[in-house]
Amino acid sequence: MKVITILVFVLLGTTYVAAQSTEGDQKTSVSQADEGEKLSAEVVRLFTAGKYEEALPLAKRVVTLREKSHGSGHMLLAQASRNLAFVELKLGHGKEAGDAFDTAASIFEKNQPLSKSDESALAEMLETVAYFDIQDAAASKAIPKLKRAITLREKINGVDALETAGSVGTLGRLYHILGEYEKATPLLIRALEIQAKTSSTAGIDNLILRETAYCALTKTGKRDEADTVYRKFRSSTNGAPDIPKDKTVSGGVLNGKATSLPKPPYPAEAKASRAAGAVAIKVLIDEAGKVIFACAVSGHPLLQAGTEGAAYQARFAPTLLQGNPVKVSGVITYNFVL
Repeated sequence: MKVITILVFVLLGTTYVAAQSTEGDQKTSVSQADEGEKLSAEVVRLFTAGKYEEALPLAKRVVTLREKSHGSGHMLLAQASRNLAFVELKLGHGKEAGDAFDTAASIFEKNQPLSKSDESALAEMLETVAYFDIQDAAASKAIPKLKRAITLREKINGVDALETAGSVGTLGRLYHILGEYEKATPLLIRALEIQAKTSSTAGIDNLILRETAYCALTKTGKRDEADTVYRKFRSSTNGAPDIPKDKTVSGGVLNGKATSLPKPPYPAEAKASRAAGAVAIKVLIDEAGKVIFACAVSGHPLLQAGTEGAAYQARFAPTLLQGNPVKVSGVITYNFVL
């Protein structure tokens, strides 16, 4: 992601000061605005130089100044919050970044109509906040944000653009996590169709979308359609392999390698039916140790509800091959005991 350089606004007299303010109040407000403008430029400079720790307190200060001088609904505050979010993101502060993005997106929404560049920025923020919602196991909160992002992407980039495919595919994967397979499949297939029309080299993304679509279709009893989708989108349009062999390793059963392995809930219907036993989840883990694909492949059907969502919350230490982080494929097993 790239931080957007904050626009320089020249404050003329009391443009942003209430008419009833005193002369002293006006000077204070203008002084705060001037300080915010200077600090904003410094935040961008430090961010560009990769000095995120130095940029963080200044970015927070700009947010405070913007709110005092312009109010809680001003676009300058939105830009400042967005820049703060990017700094927090670079420092690995997921929750703080998500909160700042959420604040900025809310202000953008209140300042309609937006310019094309601001609409693009809003779509990006909604996608980012949705990502953090998913990571925080609040997937249902992400759905309206992704739907809004899709609407914006279609307007800005077009219905067959890769940017649109990204949002569509993410929403499809989200429905899959929630076990809403009927809603997931048309979105996943649409994203695959868009990719097939482009010259994108998104081999890994193609794999995840295809595997998720295959999983969702089989869960709804559409095995023939699942096989067709699997063959049709076997690789990306440039013929690149689905997973580069030198960057992915097979890990077998991965339970013992997890640094965090949340347990799925025991479905009430399964308990009532006294269903028990093991459920195996096929997973793909990225270089950072996050699960990027999960599909229940065996076990009692009543026990599978919620297992894929739990698998997405699992975390692993990065796996290194010759000193380089690689993706890992394998299986997570959950045992349900009455």
